Amino acid sequence: MKEEEATMSQVRQVGLLAAGCQPWNKDVCAANGDRFAYCATLAIYIYQLDH
Repeated sequence: MKEEEATMSQVRQVGLLAAGCQPWNKDVCAANGDRFAYCATLAIYIYQLDH
């Protein structure tokens, strides 16, 4: 029986909006197919999927 290798994708942090920072931008939490944002209590973390 032939074993199949699993391919894994990784995510890396590409941005951080820390508490107390005021970004004056209308697209603060924009996302697309390869990026997502995680909103924590004191910060917003932005990640990108590495294929």
